[in-house]
Amino acid sequence: MPRGSAGPGGGHFIRAGCRDGLFAGAAALGVDALVPALLRARSRTRSARRPGCGRRSGRIHGRYERRLADAPLGGLPVVIVVLVRRFKCLTTECPCVTFAEQIPGLTRPHARHTPVLRDLLGRVSQAPAGRPGARLARRLGMTAAKDTLPRLLRTTALTGPGSVRVLGIDDFALLKGHTCATLLVDLEARRPIDVLPGREAAPLARWPADHPEVQIICRDRASAYAEAARTAAPQAVQVADARHLWNNLAKAVEKTVTSHYGCLRTARQATHQPGDPKPPAERDGMPDVRGRPRRIVATIGHVRAFAVLMHGHRGEDLHEWIEQDRQHDLPALRQSADGLPHDRDAVVAGLSSTWSSGQVEGQVTRVKLIKHAGYGRAELDLLRTRILLRP
Repeated sequence: MPRGSAGPGGGHFIRAGCRDGLFAGAAALGVDALVPALLRARSRTRSARRPGCGRRSGRIHGRYERRLADAPLGGLPVVIVVLVRRFKCLTTECPCVTFAEQIPGLTRPHARHTPVLRDLLGRVSQAPAGRPGARLARRLGMTAAKDTLPRLLRTTALTGPGSVRVLGIDDFALLKGHTCATLLVDLEARRPIDVLPGREAAPLARWPADHPEVQIICRDRASAYAEAARTAAPQAVQVADARHLWNNLAKAVEKTVTSHYGCLRTARQATHQPGDPKPPAERDGMPDVRGRPRRIVATIGHVRAFAVLMHGHRGEDLHEWIEQDRQHDLPALRQSADGLPHDRDAVVAGLSSTWSSGQVEGQVTRVKLIKHAGYGRAELDLLRTRILLRP
């Protein structure tokens, strides 16, 4: 690398154009020596400002060397050895007698990495964590301990969510069967905006209360989410997820079919017995003229009618569907239908609106992938940062 003329004390200065491209803050330094993957430098200023009182001091108390790891150069680790001066504070009222100078854009108190390397390691830590991230950083020419990457990730500054008009809410398991968290998604921006502990109403209610611009809230039918949305965002329209409604109906159909397993088996055997001139007695659950059990036929009709409501966005016909369901002796379906009026407005909106929690479900699947890639380092604060930083 080309060098310039000798500087004071026998050191050498790299030409300004080359020096500035080496590392951040190089314009304020004079490079004394340059060997492969090692830079020795010192400050070019005559004084430094005390961070506390803000007064500048040029009275030097002592000097020491400080080593900073920088971004790799040609695949090789780079270490910057800076000769740092310690100044005496000239303010008599200041509790600090001496202080060390900081190079703008290069050093921070107690930091062992330059801002450039810190940013690179932070980006590496957003994908793998712990040992996998440390191995990847080592392959890229950056040395970092397995505990360094999570620590850097925890200190990464997060940007605010901005204005949110359509909010999606769903929960996911931190520890299956024991601990859950709540994921908030901006459905228009198609990105997660926050992760809250638990799935109770109180923590969730604080978020929409701070964002009065929310107009639509897509959620499942959990009572805690409904209560939080009703309390903290009364101006917002609540939309129950149609997929959850369909899933609840499917479970009711499964219970109905399971409860008539014996009838279905008897009907199948009766319709396949050759030479039987006398048909079996028509008890409830036996096949009709088309060979299908009667209650199952009614169940199929209710399922098809609900599918028409969903695909046609005919939420206003929900009351009629519930009344027709109550006219048949189908306990599982009736129980499912009787629960809909308790959340009627959100259910009608879910069957009528084009907004749904489908995108939120996709984000939850992505969160599970991020959580599993953490190899056990899935504490909520670290997981939240990784979720919000991942593109």
